[in-house]
Amino acid sequence: MAHVAQYRKRGTLLWRCEYGDAGGQRRRKLFRTREAADDFLAETIRQGRQRLDPELRPDIPVREYAAVWQQVHQAKTATHRVYEIQLRVHLLPEFGETAVRDVTRARVKRFLAGKLAEFRAKGREGGPSVRLILAVLHVLLEAAREDQLITVNPAAKLAKVMKLTIKRRGRSERVKALDRTERDHFLVTARTVDPWHWRLWAVHALGGYRPGELYALTDADLHLDQTPPTVRVEKALADDGVRIETSPKGNQARDVDLSAAAVSLLKAHLAWRKQEKLRRGWREMPVPLFFDEGGGYLQPDEVRRRMKRVLTAAGLAPHYSPHGLRHTYASIALQEGKDVYYICRMLGHASIQETVDTYARWLPANRPGALDSLDPALGAF
Repeated sequence: MAHVAQYRKRGTLLWRCEYGDAGGQRRRKLFRTREAADDFLAETIRQGRQRLDPELRPDIPVREYAAVWQQVHQAKTATHRVYEIQLRVHLLPEFGETAVRDVTRARVKRFLAGKLAEFRAKGREGGPSVRLILAVLHVLLEAAREDQLITVNPAAKLAKVMKLTIKRRGRSERVKALDRTERDHFLVTARTVDPWHWRLWAVHALGGYRPGELYALTDADLHLDQTPPTVRVEKALADDGVRIETSPKGNQARDVDLSAAAVSLLKAHLAWRKQEKLRRGWREMPVPLFFDEGGGYLQPDEVRRRMKRVLTAAGLAPHYSPHGLRHTYASIALQEGKDVYYICRMLGHASIQETVDTYARWLPANRPGALDSLDPALGAF
């Protein structure tokens, strides 16, 4: 039963509030005064008894709520497709007929543990798949919490509890990036083997765009004559090569700074576009900045296939992908001592922690003489 009691910690008298959350977990929270503890307990009890959204039945099953949620949840088309697959294949067969308010933390843990064992029995690692299942369930239940169907999300922080999170060091080690020498060799080879795409890949390696962001650019996104020259990134081509998402990953538009070499490449590419339009007799200039031989948007699968052909011709490992050119940009920039926060902004990461976790092994551990600039003037001591 929820209550407040005295608690002594290292000789200090405190007040401990004990209560149960919606997931059935016993919780404790310490306060310096009895008044603060009582106020917290009263608010916890009030939330547990709060009225539900009158438009939703208190006993609405997960299947019915998931259908409502998918209609109102704001996300990209590809994300909605992931939600639909995870719900249909994994979540609804298990929780579909259960009332949302009856989904417990213990049941979610048993379900995820069973899925993990099921994947491993098939010879698969299982972790990435189970992380994705949990992510979708967490978003669904978080929406239910906001709709006042539940007071606490029973899937909250389960990835850490069940050790499903990727270790920070592990994230960095999974990243595949070309070093400076490999990058330059790849681009020289591409200019000969695939002249249609070599400027695309060169700009990619010098700007760190996500592939879909680069494929969706138009000449209106280029600001080459301003100071500093930039590219505006505010849309992305979906992996199906058809749909243009109105915002890039993270729903945050950004300006990507351009180096002198990138500006030169883009100006040469703009001139080449005009020549190609005249040569092919097109009445209108293609909409995409980088277009295929028919003047349409590049097909991501075809770009990947042609990149592998260049990698093979260059004698480089075939596992590199267009996304690896983004990693190449970031890793070389960090090795050169560029500011981590600046690289974070150029990449469009949600936080600097994401940048550090992803590229930790390229961050210089030692910088001899880096602190000399902090020394006081001669004679100060």
